[in-house]
Amino acid sequence: MKNCLKRSRYFGVLASIFLLLIQPVSAESLKAGVSPGPESGIKNYIITGKVTDAGTGEPLPFVTVTVKNTTLGQVTDVNGAYSITVPDDAESLIFSFVGYVNIEELIGNRTVINVTMSENVTSLDEIVVTALGVEREQKALGYSVQEVQGDELTEARETNVVNSLAGRVAGVQVVGGSSGVGSTSLITIRGESSLIPGQNSPLFVIDGIPINNRTTSNRTEGNLETDYGNGAQDINPDDIESISVLKGPNATALYGSRGANGVILITTKSGKGSEGFKIDINQNVTFEEALRIPRYQNQYGQGAGGEFEFGDGFGAGTNDNIDESWGPRFQGQPIVQHNSPASSGFRAGDFALRQRDEEGNFADNATPLPWT
Repeated sequence: MKNCLKRSRYFGVLASIFLLLIQPVSAESLKAGVSPGPESGIKNYIITGKVTDAGTGEPLPFVTVTVKNTTLGQVTDVNGAYSITVPDDAESLIFSFVGYVNIEELIGNRTVINVTMSENVTSLDEIVVTALGVEREQKALGYSVQEVQGDELTEARETNVVNSLAGRVAGVQVVGGSSGVGSTSLITIRGESSLIPGQNSPLFVIDGIPINNRTTSNRTEGNLETDYGNGAQDINPDDIESISVLKGPNATALYGSRGANGVILITTKSGKGSEGFKIDINQNVTFEEALRIPRYQNQYGQGAGGEFEFGDGFGAGTNDNIDESWGPRFQGQPIVQHNSPASSGFRAGDFALRQRDEEGNFADNATPLPWT
């Protein structure tokens, strides 16, 4: 039994030596501790390496390592090391990490790929405009600020620049007007703080100058309200370079009580950095179709009880102080009207200019016109 074991070990050693002699390349690879590469003909092989910071030399953990144009990927460990199995037709590896520039490394015949990654300085040093036009780095601020560039406002144009902020800034709610072009668009930041309509709008500041964004309306005729729009709708989106939205109380401290609902800072474009004379021309066309048009009657004119004759518009004539259309039927009959010519050269409606007698009656005569 012992002789059999010795013979088996002897033949095993001889077989290993024979394989090393007929495959010297593979033996050297195994001795160096390198995994078989794409030249070995193996379908999949392993690539290892380490990812470090270019500035400090420290290892970078949790860096994503993916094979280009595939779903294969791995993440570096706490020491920045990784090991990934790739197919033999893989061309390159992509290294990505938040705050760093992505790197693409060609594989070639390598099985060990070490990478150094540099910080993405552009995204870390973003400049925003704070109160009174002061520019500061966004990462140095102790309060919430979001910025919208002017190019984003003109991608899908709105007639009211306030509508362009909808869905672009967190915590900002925009309600567009329902009365068509020129209607008021309400904007609130982090909810409403007042029960009075129109008192929840943030303060708009354009190049350091506060403007009034309150809603302008007219309620003189009962419940018939006229919406003249909000003040910010007069701002041309093409003139805006950037919009900074200040949300927290610390951000609005320099604007006092007017900034209690937040502040929207608008920086307009300037000629800084441009050379020569330049003109930008654009056009925006909107087509709208009315859903329903009111029906009007065109058979009866001004007056009441089928009677009307203009005197001075204050009751001196027949029902001339009534603005409803309950007057005579339009049949072309002669009736003195507002635009009837008077013998003095004035119109009947020029009651302040026409001469009167001692009893207060008009001294001239107005000529009736066809009632149509």
